[in-house]
Amino acid sequence: MEHLESLTLNWEIRGVANAEAALKNLEPHKDIKAIQVWNYPGETLPDWFSLLTSLVRLELSFCTKLKYLPPLHQLSSLQELKLEFLSALEYVSDRDHLSSSTMSFFQSLTTLKIMECPILHGWWGRGGQTLTGHQPQQQQQPPFPVLSELEISNCPVLNSEPLFPNLETLELDRTSFKPLELKIMSVAASSSSSYSLNLSKLKVLTVHNLEHLEPQLLDALTNSLPSLQSLRI
Repeated sequence: MEHLESLTLNWEIRGVANAEAALKNLEPHKDIKAIQVWNYPGETLPDWFSLLTSLVRLELSFCTKLKYLPPLHQLSSLQELKLEFLSALEYVSDRDHLSSSTMSFFQSLTTLKIMECPILHGWWGRGGQTLTGHQPQQQQQPPFPVLSELEISNCPVLNSEPLFPNLETLELDRTSFKPLELKIMSVAASSSSSYSLNLSKLKVLTVHNLEHLEPQLLDALTNSLPSLQSLRI
């Protein structure tokens, strides 16, 4: 199917045997543009996912046993990433997947949505540096250089996230305020431009049902956002 542009894979019977082997054998051509995977019952995804350098949109939904993702940062054309109802996922990426040759981390990604991931702790996992929220030292360029829209919903134990220097729209619902609190503290503790630029382009901020959201922290956050045009609480 050399002209196939979009592929949807849906396991309606979640207990199907040999799901991982079946998905491995369904490898599409490398120029495919969009993939949706629903109800996949496996714990891992095949390596061919990280070879789809023309992929623009990827959605993983209701894959409740999925524990490990391939190195998605290698998808140089990816613009939209949606991770939804991944109840076994603790970390999105392994630090060990990164190398000194990695020049940009998700260089084309503009939209990121992470929803209903109840045990997701942070972006970088196994291999160290899991809680700081900063990029691994091997990274030569800032991560997510063009990300403009971020939505995080019902990720109650999320305690770190990367920096998003060009974020314009941020929506948080039923998740921890800790990552933003750490950013506020970093801004307060440092006068360096690397911190002051963080979230400096944010225009729309929506927060709902955030734990430990104190009024003074919210005031400090909004005061540190010079481009903010809309605030919804």
